[in-house]
Parts: sequence; structure tokens; C-alpha cells
Amino acid sequence: MQDEYHQTIRRIIASDPRYDASAYYFMNDAVSFTIRKLDRIRKPRGQQHVSGPELIRGLLDLAKEQFGFLAPEVFEYWGIQDGLDAGYIVFNMIHAGLLSASQDDSLQAFDCLYHLPELLRQELFGNDLPATPEKLEDRNQKNQDLTGDLPSSSTEKNGRSEESS
Repeated sequence: MQDEYHQTIRRIIASDPRYDASAYYFMNDAVSFTIRKLDRIRKPRGQQHVSGPELIRGLLDLAKEQFGFLAPEVFEYWGIQDGLDAGYIVFNMIHAGLLSASQDDSLQAFDCLYHLPELLRQELFGNDLPATPEKLEDRNQKNQDLTGDLPSSSTEKNGRSEESS
């Protein structure tokens, strides 16, 4: 059974290589996690349905629980940037027979959250977000724009730059 599951994931990736294989395994875990979180585990299999937004919330919560501060980087590595990416993974799994869907399910239901790695950073770090390389570049450019060329009369004292009089 497990071999068949792994082979199905490999077939999905062969036809849609946008996402890392681990993203599919994690999505399967996120579905189970979300069903438990919403207390639908006791319901019959056909009534355990979760919506796109519910699954995305579960996906984010599970990522924070399993990967902690590395969750945003994990999503970026796997290719999950927004809710639609999560939706494409889910629908690839549905078409391959690994997940089921109701008649009302659609890819558009996943188009509800953008920039998931950035959202994870905000939830994990609050206002003390670590600087990504792009943010460091922007900050360095803004600092350069604000300071221009430093006066050549600055001297180094005690590890800090100070103006000479």
C-alpha cells in the first residue's frame, strides 16, 4: 500500500514538477491534522470534509508546529507560495485518487491567502521579522539613499564611527 502511495506521488511530480514531493506528503498530513483540529474525526468519512480556507489554516498551523521558525523556508523550498499552490497540490492529489472532493470543491476556494511564507513569518515573529535577503537589500538601499556618502572626516573609536571635530 505504501509503495503504491509513493509511486502515485512520483507520477504526480512527473506530470507537475512545480512542487517538491515532501509538499504532497505534508499536505496529506495537513488534511488529517485539520480534520482532527476541527473535531470532525468522529464523523463518518464522507462528513469529514474541510474547505479550502480551513485546509490552508490547518496547513499553516501544522507547519508552525512541525517546523517552527523554519516553516517559511520549508514552504519556499517546496514551492508553496500562496493558497493556490496549496490548491494545486490538493487537486493533483484528488485527480490521482489520494484525496476526495465534494461537488462544491474548487481550486478557486484556495485563492484566499497570498504570500504564505511571509504570513508564516508574521505569525511566527510578529513585528520582529527576520530580514530576508530581499528585505536586507531594500534596507541597505534605503540606508544608502538616506545617508549618501559619509563624510571622510569620520574616525573609528571604540568600534563606532564618530565625527571628528
